[in-house]
Amino acid sequence: MSYFNLGSFKTSFTTTSPEAQTWLNNGFLWLFGFNHEEAVVCFEKAITADPNCIMANWGIAHAIGPNYNKVWEFFSRKEKALALERAHKALRDAKATYKFATPIEISMVDALFHRFPSDPTIEDYTPWNDAFSNSMRKGESEFSNNLDVTAIFAEALMNRAPWNLWDLKTGKPTDGASTQEAKNALEKAFSSQPEAWEHPGLLHMYIHLMEMSPNPEKALPHGDKLVDLVPDSGHLVHMATHIDVLCGDYQNVVWRNNKASIIDKKFFDYAGGVIFIRYTESTISILKYMEQCSLPSPRPLYLQLRNYLIYFPNQLCGFYRRCLKVLFL
Repeated sequence: MSYFNLGSFKTSFTTTSPEAQTWLNNGFLWLFGFNHEEAVVCFEKAITADPNCIMANWGIAHAIGPNYNKVWEFFSRKEKALALERAHKALRDAKATYKFATPIEISMVDALFHRFPSDPTIEDYTPWNDAFSNSMRKGESEFSNNLDVTAIFAEALMNRAPWNLWDLKTGKPTDGASTQEAKNALEKAFSSQPEAWEHPGLLHMYIHLMEMSPNPEKALPHGDKLVDLVPDSGHLVHMATHIDVLCGDYQNVVWRNNKASIIDKKFFDYAGGVIFIRYTESTISILKYMEQCSLPSPRPLYLQLRNYLIYFPNQLCGFYRRCLKVLFL
């Protein structure tokens, strides 16, 4: 098969090799779409085409670490040790190419060093999350017109308090979280740079930022824009429904998740079931919520998802069968 249709987005970071540039663009697209495994694959291909591609090594280190949906605490001890070893190697390789790099690329690598401790037995990663976000703040202030930098900065701020950005009782930002700073950075980009509305990382992070806020409807246009921006990223197609379901647009919840599940199946055929599970999980969760609210069951989607069960590893089948039973039976 030909490679995936990831739209027209191009990262601001460059390389001297056209082939490496293609894989660098793809790597950043998957990174912004939270498909971190495939992002690493693309960054590795960029390095093969251009061993001096500093941002490909940066991308490997960033993708191998924590993210908004998988914080350090969700890593097993073995997984943390392997991730830290791989990240440190990638950053050393990146630093070795500083003579070929631009100031903004050096700034990004220097900042990412602060994200990774050397000891995998550490339990509290707060100092490293804070140090990375502080370093990215410095880079964002220096390169404020670079939308890739703003997207990474906003994510670093949000990862200080993932899924705890808002106090649901008061409707105000959670004490100690960087919610308002992330909101300011993202909204400044959208209001001052029209191309921000074509940036999947900015749109993705704004949806996550606003979905637990008192005003999730503010992210409706961002979801509408994102849904068709990266056609073969099932997760980004699905992301708009985080807002749709909160605003009562249940028709779009069903339609967009159905579309996302078809795209996820395409990726499953390419990469295999273990990685694929991550991309069906959010789809199932939102539709499960709809069923619990006594909304009509989208049975065509159930029939499609049911067919995937034969591919899941045996130890995971029970969980998905329970989900599907609650959803549709």
